Amino acid sequence: MKIFRNLFLLMVIHYYVSCIRTVSLPPDFTVRGMLLYIEDIDGKGGLFDYYFGDVVALNPETGEKYIITKDRFYDEDPSAPDDGRRVIFQSCRFNGFDLSADRNLFIINFSDGKEIWFDRDFDKRFSVIELSGSDEYPVWSHDGEKVAFRTYDSTWRDKILIYSFKDDTLVCIKEGIFKLDKIAWSDDDKYIAYMRNLLEDLYSAQECIDILDTESKEVICSIIDSSSNLVLGDFRKGKVLYIKIRRVGKDRSYYLLEYNIDTREDRLLFEFRETGISSVVYGRRRETVYYIRDVMDESNHYINCDIYSLNLDTGEIERITSDGHEKMDLFYCRGLGQAVGE
Repeated sequence: MKIFRNLFLLMVIHYYVSCIRTVSLPPDFTVRGMLLYIEDIDGKGGLFDYYFGDVVALNPETGEKYIITKDRFYDEDPSAPDDGRRVIFQSCRFNGFDLSADRNLFIINFSDGKEIWFDRDFDKRFSVIELSGSDEYPVWSHDGEKVAFRTYDSTWRDKILIYSFKDDTLVCIKEGIFKLDKIAWSDDDKYIAYMRNLLEDLYSAQECIDILDTESKEVICSIIDSSSNLVLGDFRKGKVLYIKIRRVGKDRSYYLLEYNIDTREDRLLFEFRETGISSVVYGRRRETVYYIRDVMDESNHYINCDIYSLNLDTGEIERITSDGHEKMDLFYCRGLGQAVGE
């Protein structure tokens, strides 16, 4: 892959810390312009070991923080359409504290506070076996008309399903994927990027990223680097944002890249001086990205985990949160009419 280095690597990085305030949900609440993620909200740990996490929304510009769920039932992978009026996520709720239980999908409508058990309610109509297993990585399309998610069985052969609210249909657009991990819609809702194992080996740590045309159901291109680990981030304006992790012995280097699906070329955006970058998304404009950084001690215990913003034009880094609570599954709800940059 061709990598074009940027002057951002030479710029001085500055740190700022925002003031975070936890506030109640107002009656007209939406998550437009907010970050969604999972957090160990009481700071007692256990998110990465036991998945004790809740859905949280954070306005990165005002510092206002909203706790969406407060049950610690292994909630994961929140996302929202551009109007920000609904959130979908996966959870083990109703299955007790059983890590081996199937994950189910749930929707919260902020307009009426109603929670929908997606798997149960929609399976009644479709009677499909896909919704009787474990369903994960739900991602709402930007127009709010569709939800894409994965379902898998004991063979780790995954499928990507799309439910259309408009047409009331459930369609499999890709099957036979080995160990799929994370899905992202393009901003025009025509393509889906997803991360999977590069090798058909359950214990392999090598990943690749495929870009799938949702109409033809064909993979149009792939991001492959057998010498590095990849982490899928976001998908906007025909460009896939992702992290590349290179390992040399015990050392790791983290790089932020953009892949152009038209030219099939990579562009290096930033080389992190820190380690532990685990999740990254575009902000309101593409020159701003948000990411989660995990810090571990020598015993591999998480001692600090916060959200940061990176300005790609100036190289400045701002620390958005400072509580250190364990966090994961970052998602940014762009919001209707918000600029996306070029």
